Amino acid sequence: MYAVKCENIGSSKDVFLTQVSHFAILFGNELDAEVLLMSMDLFVARTMITKASLVFQGTINITEAQLVSLKSFHVRLMSIMLDVDVDPSSTPWDPAKAYLFVPVVDHKCVDPIKEIDWSLVENIIGTDGWNNPLQRARSNVYLGTNERTLGGD
Repeated sequence: MYAVKCENIGSSKDVFLTQVSHFAILFGNELDAEVLLMSMDLFVARTMITKASLVFQGTINITEAQLVSLKSFHVRLMSIMLDVDVDPSSTPWDPAKAYLFVPVVDHKCVDPIKEIDWSLVENIIGTDGWNNPLQRARSNVYLGTNERTLGGD
């Protein structure tokens, strides 16, 4: 599990830009050490840049049921971000390219699996709002590809 470390450079008067959600990324394999030395600039406002990097938190073992929940959360999150209408249960999954964004609590735990915010995951995947067509992405959005796998590309 890799925590997403963010550092804001600059400032903004927009209070929503300073409210932070904590996320980690799960990969099937350990990343090369070179990847952990890199950072990426995220342009969130004209006056503020967020430098994002990954920090290795440790390996975790999850059950099949936990994996299903995390995949469902990830697909819903990506569906909203990418504005595509997909159903988590029917989304193809390519293990060679797979990664999962998972919400984490804002404090460090000895066991990395306890850092996953399981109550938020269950709350999101269990909500009836997902079944509301007004909450789903527009069906007429074309991303320039027929690729429907949200596990890596």
